[in-house]
Amino acid sequence: MLKFRNALLAVLSIFVLSACGNASTNSADASSESSETASVESDTSKETTKTVAKGNRTNPYKVGETARLESGFQDKNGNPYPAVLDLTLSNPLRGEEAYNYLVSVTNSNEPAPEGYEWLVVDITGTLVEGDENIPLFHTAELSSVSASGSPSPDTSYFLNSYYGGVDLYQGGTTTGQKATLVPAGEPYTVKVTVQYSESVFFTFE
Repeated sequence: MLKFRNALLAVLSIFVLSACGNASTNSADASSESSETASVESDTSKETTKTVAKGNRTNPYKVGETARLESGFQDKNGNPYPAVLDLTLSNPLRGEEAYNYLVSVTNSNEPAPEGYEWLVVDITGTLVEGDENIPLFHTAELSSVSASGSPSPDTSYFLNSYYGGVDLYQGGTTTGQKATLVPAGEPYTVKVTVQYSESVFFTFE
C-alpha cells in the first residue's frame, strides 16, 4: 500500500511540474508576442510621423489654406535673418480661362505647349516674424509637379502684378500673381519656392 501511495505521489509531482513548465512557456510566448506587437506599432507610428508633415508633396495644403514657412531671409547686403512667413494661394485660373487672362494682359503671352495648360494664381504673403527695422527681401517662384513626379517646363510670361521681389518688415503683407504651366488632364501639385530654397506644396481640387 505504501509503495502504491509513493508511486501516486510521484506521478502527481510530474504532472504539476509539467503544468508549471507549460504555463511558464506560454507566459514567455505571450511576452514575446506583446513585445513584437509593440515594436510593430512603434515602427508604424514612426512611419506615420514621417508622412504627416503638412506642406510636402504627399500632404500638400489646399488652395485657400495658409502655409507657415520658417525661412532664412536676407537684407539688401545679403546678411541672413531668420523669419516666419504666412503664405496663401487663392483665386486660381486654369486652362482656357487662365490663357485668356494672360492674353488680356498682353498678346505676347503664348499658348501652353501640348500636354500642358496655364495656371494663374493670386498669392498673399505676410512676414509674421522678421525685423521691425531691417527690411528683408522676399522672393518666390511657382512651378508644378505631375503625379508621375515630372516638373513643369520653364517658360516666360507677363503679368500686371507679380508676387515677390519686395522688401518686407515684420508684420508686412504683399500680394501679387504668379503663373506656371501644369499638366493637362493629370493630377498635379503646385510648388512655391521662397528665398530660392524653401518650398511648400499646394493642391487644387
